[in-house]
Amino acid sequence: MPDWLSSKEIKNRINDIRKFTSDDDNVELIYETLTDCPDCDYDEIRQESKDASCPTCGGRGKIAIESSTFILAKIRWLDGIEKSLMGTGYLPEGRVSFTVDNIFESSVDDAEKIKINDRLIKIKSKSPRGRGGVNRITYIGGVI
Repeated sequence: MPDWLSSKEIKNRINDIRKFTSDDDNVELIYETLTDCPDCDYDEIRQESKDASCPTCGGRGKIAIESSTFILAKIRWLDGIEKSLMGTGYLPEGRVSFTVDNIFESSVDDAEKIKINDRLIKIKSKSPRGRGGVNRITYIGGVI
């Protein structure tokens, strides 16, 4: 038996792996909005707190309020045998790819943080996808 696999065998193995590693699931997009600290006054001219020792904002005069929204995406966690079978799509262990409809592109790009299955993700790259026009965006990220 040869040490190598034909391209057809590789594709079949990748498809088998995808059956177990692909899910339509929620991706949580987390946004941060700066707002005035409720415990101290913000000096608009100096752009800092009037109370440098304020424990709530650390003397900055602003605090970050997080809000989030969920979008549906096709998610692939890449941390097994598929590393050696992905060919040109090689991704090291611990990486994730998720594909969303292009209507969510600005929402994903504007997010401060992205969470998938309670794991924070840092986006490494994005690629437009589709035939006859871009209708999906695939993001590649790593677990933080």
